[in-house]
Amino acid sequence: MPLAVTEISWMVFWPIAIVLFLYPINNAITRSGLVLSLLGIWMGCIDFGWRRKWLRLLILAFTLLAVGFLAVPGRNYDHDKLRQNYIGYLRSYEGTRYVWGGENQLGIDCSGLVRTGLIKASFQQGIVTVNPSLVRFSLSLWWHDSTAQALGEEYRKQTRQILNAKSINELEASKALPGELNRKNRIKRGHFCHLAIRQ
Repeated sequence: MPLAVTEISWMVFWPIAIVLFLYPINNAITRSGLVLSLLGIWMGCIDFGWRRKWLRLLILAFTLLAVGFLAVPGRNYDHDKLRQNYIGYLRSYEGTRYVWGGENQLGIDCSGLVRTGLIKASFQQGIVTVNPSLVRFSLSLWWHDSTAQALGEEYRKQTRQILNAKSINELEASKALPGELNRKNRIKRGHFCHLAIRQ
């Protein structure tokens, strides 16, 4: 029996989603493509499961549960635990090759390291502690890309300035906690911005 068009298109979305998920550079095009391919996979699951009542109900219940979870207000969270998780995720990237704009184990840059560590730490803590505000924060941080310079300028209130010095070497290390950022700018023939993380 030949495959229906929906079944063929559904099968095409799987490899696209996998490639976009593994691609180290995360930008508006790859994020949009990943979201659209996941939507295509979800619609394929609905189409596939529609013939079986129990599977249809399971897929719809899972969808409603996920949407309902994200719609529920969050609560306060343990900042120290989030910092520990964040530092753990930062350290998991030791030895990863540098790729400009990269945000995963296949290649990462300075702002990608900061964003990816915080995205993973907040998502993981949000799931484990059943706190939808942390999951929403991680999804928002994933969707709204930011550069090292933007993070240093308190982009979307995701970071805040604690200390100010002319040089990283002049910062008083005892005032910075592990996981806090140092931003370095140098403007000559172009713009250079770099983030360093205190261990």
